Amino acid sequence: MTADRGIDRSRGVEQLIYFSMWLLVVMFPLISELLQAARGNVFSWKDVSWWWGGMLPYLVLFLIHNYVLIPSYLFDHKLKRYSFGVFLLIASFAVYEIFAFDDRRTVLNSPDAMEQVLRSPLEMPMPLLLNVLLAFLMLGFNLAIVLLFRNQREQEHRKILDNMRMQEELKYLKAQLNPHFFMNMLNNIHATVEVDQPKAQDMILELSKLMRYVLYDGENEMTTFAQEVRFISSYVALMRQRYPADKVSVELNVPEFPSDRVKLPPLLFIAFVENAFKHGISYRRKSVIKISMASLDGTIRFFCRNTKPEKSSDESTKGGVGLENVRRRLALLYGDDASLRIEDGSDYFTVNLTIPCR
Repeated sequence: MTADRGIDRSRGVEQLIYFSMWLLVVMFPLISELLQAARGNVFSWKDVSWWWGGMLPYLVLFLIHNYVLIPSYLFDHKLKRYSFGVFLLIASFAVYEIFAFDDRRTVLNSPDAMEQVLRSPLEMPMPLLLNVLLAFLMLGFNLAIVLLFRNQREQEHRKILDNMRMQEELKYLKAQLNPHFFMNMLNNIHATVEVDQPKAQDMILELSKLMRYVLYDGENEMTTFAQEVRFISSYVALMRQRYPADKVSVELNVPEFPSDRVKLPPLLFIAFVENAFKHGISYRRKSVIKISMASLDGTIRFFCRNTKPEKSSDESTKGGVGLENVRRRLALLYGDDASLRIEDGSDYFTVNLTIPCR
């Protein structure tokens, strides 16, 4: 997953920061001595080793803090133990610096001490209090970096969990859609069998094509705009066979050559079309269903309008389970990037849906 790679990259960047900082600390005396040598002075490994010896306690302090105290106590929510561990580290460092400071002061009292100090400032001892303060600031800086990257990794981890939850929920919604779709189609064919058996046989053949799309292509994460247009067109053609043209007027406007490059989630529009036929047909007056699909300006636009019977059921008014399913899928897939407008008027039920192209 992308989020998994993000977590690994975050860990790598954190370790790279630590490595770069300590590499700079190690290289600083070498660079300083090389600059001194370029000015005519003699390169002194003694000065370099003096600097390394002074930085070694800071390195030990960092390693214990970063790889022992933080993962063992801070990340395990043992703040008191972590705080006590930091106190022991600083106290031990202070005791060490007291003895080390005395040793450096003894060296500086030697006959050639002043000449060494004037030649290279690297040998000049820092005040004890400043050393302890520097150690404390180093631990604080280390803690800030750790918390910063930990927060970033937690956000990436939450993305993984949210994505897994979304995928599971989408699978559940698709599992709801398939039985709902087939139930409606079988009911339509059953009603036709009693009236016109040859037409019902043709409808069964068309249904088998639709089933292939729902069962196979519908399981994919994405499909093409062309495939979705063909699916909706086949569904409308199948429904036209059930209703006489003088009773039900069905208008379908889709591109003659829909794009195979535009991607979208499969089975996103069928619930609206199903509801138009299920709740928009009246046996008392002529019914009208208008459906259009287009890909324009980086968006896919879907329009569906159907006349309403004189007495619409509560399910028709509310849109039924299928529309709630679509609303949830749109929220999971697009968030605020999708625009769904439903107008439930006295004579017409209208759906306008706009989604961004993938």
